[in-house]
Order: sequence, then C-alpha cells, then structure tokens
Amino acid sequence: MPTIFHFNLTCEIAIANGSPYFVPSALLRQFESDLAPLMMHFAISNDIVVSPQPPDSWLEEMEQAGFVIPVFRTIDELRSDRSRWANSEIKLVSWGKSPAESQLFRFLGDNNTIWIDEYRNVFERKTAVSFLNQLIQSQTIGEIIGSDIFERIVRSETEIETLLKSTFPLVLKAPLSSSGRGLSVLRHNELNDANRQWIGGILEQQGYLIAERWLNKQLDFSLQFKIEETGEVKCLGPSFFQTNSNGQYSGHELNFSSWNRIPGGESTLTWLANQMQSELQKSPYAQNYSGQLGIDMIVFEDTSGSQKIHPCLEINPRYTMGYLSKQLERAIHPDATGFFRIAFNPKGNMGQFIQQKKKDNPLQMLEGLPRKGCMELTPINSQTKFCSYIELF
Repeated sequence: MPTIFHFNLTCEIAIANGSPYFVPSALLRQFESDLAPLMMHFAISNDIVVSPQPPDSWLEEMEQAGFVIPVFRTIDELRSDRSRWANSEIKLVSWGKSPAESQLFRFLGDNNTIWIDEYRNVFERKTAVSFLNQLIQSQTIGEIIGSDIFERIVRSETEIETLLKSTFPLVLKAPLSSSGRGLSVLRHNELNDANRQWIGGILEQQGYLIAERWLNKQLDFSLQFKIEETGEVKCLGPSFFQTNSNGQYSGHELNFSSWNRIPGGESTLTWLANQMQSELQKSPYAQNYSGQLGIDMIVFEDTSGSQKIHPCLEINPRYTMGYLSKQLERAIHPDATGFFRIAFNPKGNMGQFIQQKKKDNPLQMLEGLPRKGCMELTPINSQTKFCSYIELF
C-alpha cells in the first residue's frame, strides 16, 4: 500500500485552537495549497501526495531534473475512494499532528488519525524550555553556550514589564507557532499599545509566553532527528537556514560548507549532536512521540565578543524545512551549492518572478542531477501567491 503525504504547515496553530474542525485563515490555506507538492520530496513513485493536481508541464520539468514523481490526488478524490482504504495498512504522513488533521483524515481509519493530549505537550515551547534547562545544568555542555542564555515562562503583562527593566531587547514567543511566527521582539524597555494587544491575545488564548534575551545572532542552524516508534533517537545531521530581521524563516542553504562560522567547526556539531541525542533519549519527546524532529539553534556573539552556541531555541516535533533541505541535498549534484527559498507575492502570479530567475540562472544538469541554475519546486499558475524554488551556483 502507498503512503499518503499531506502538507499541513498550520499544525501548531490548529493545536493551539484545539478544535477538530479548525480551519486556518484564507491566506494560510493558500500557503498550504500552493506548497502542498513539497511533500513529494519525502515520497516514492507509488506514494500519494495530497494536492491540487499539478500541471503536466511542471511535472515534466521536475522529472527531467531527476526528481521522483509520486501520484497527486486531491483530498476529495481520496475521500470518494474511501472503500479502498477500509481495513487497509495505508499510512498517513502529515507535516505535523493536530486534532484538525486527525478529523480531516478520519476516513482512513483510526490507525492513522489518533490524537492524544501528550502530543500537545511535546509541541508546546514550555517542554523545550525544560529540555534547555536540563542541557544548561549538564556538566558537559555548559562551556559552549555561554552565560547570556535564559528562557523563562511568563504568565502576565506585569512579569514582562519587570523583565524589561533589566533585559532588553527581549524576545517573546507564543507556546505554539512555527517558522518565526508567533514571535515578538521588544526593542525598548517599555511596552507600547501594539505590544500589549499582542501579549494579551496570546495570554488569553494559550495561557503563557516564553521570554528570552535577544542575542547577537551570527548563524541559524538546526539538528534534525528521527524518533523511532521504539523510542530510539537517530540524528540525521545539521541544516543551515536564514531568517529575516524579525526572526521569520526565509530559506535554507544547500550543501553548506562554511564550518569556520561555527565555534570549533564541524567537530563541535558532531559532539553537540551526540549530546542532544542522549538528552532526547531521556526526554518527553522520546516517551510520547515518534517521527521527525528538528531542534533550532544559533551561533551568537556574547557580551565578551566570544562565539557561542544556543543549543535549543525551539524544538519542532514534526517535519521541518530543515529535513526537507536535507532531502533536496540528496537530489542535487554534490558539488552544487545554493539555496532553497520560499517567495510570496500577495497579488498572485509568481510566474514572472520565477521566469526572470530562470532566465538569469538557467538550469544545468551534471551526471543526471541539477548542478547549477534555478527551478521552481512547486507549480505556478495565475492565482499562485506562494512559491518554493532552488537556486544553485
């Protein structure tokens, strides 16, 4: 039986909402729809990716570039063929779990649509804060993280105002959010009306916020893991990404090799991965969850001017863009370097943007793999507002 892959990037928002009938905003629904074919990079040829049917011309271009082409089906098509899935061993692989995702695929049977309260616990940032505190107390890891790191749970506007008297800029994070959304940077030592409104909304909906010191970031990266159903934790390696000035995700570097940007170089990451793997093995993540998991980190410059690593900005117990970037690295030539990016045009029609990119940097193949150039990784039509693409140099 094939595996069914579904892109639900709004899983954290759905968990925060809690309703099995949650529907994201129109813009976020389009985000998921436009980028749904990205799940093909985890699939094999007989697997099914839930998506509006991509244009044949785009599929042909992807196939010519050496990518594996699975079967594409809309969710209505799958639902109309529900008799095929009854009592079958079909497997659903979602970007992330949520009560709404469970309800949406109820027709596949209970084996694929189980939602339990423990899943919310592993998604919430307070669990990542506990994990970080365990790391900070570790005798083996303290030297590389410096003394500038703190993360704490705050439950009121008054607590935040007290913190701002001694620490600013200050970063506030919602308990459930992703890709740098649900994040606010307080750059002054007093709250303004917009700050108060945002803080009040998150506290009312989710009950608390995570407060952390703003650090002088030099590099974003993550370590990717997989937790087996047995609880065994496997490290899949690092990925390196980029964010904008507000901390929101903008893309990944492919075939990263600038190890001098990391204190201690590649050997530090190998050592850190072993430490994180050991800690994960003992954590609620391994006890209550199985599947992909990414831990976001940064290299930062501390107040003394030394390069340090923050080993746990957040933990994402789901598929991640970091894991996707590692899949893409397997699909391009090993000598290629470049970027995976996501672009947004609120007016729709990304075609002109991508065509100019492809004209400036046409695709070149080497040994059957993309070596240089630009190509879109998701189809584009006149209504497309979001597009993903790679640029290789």
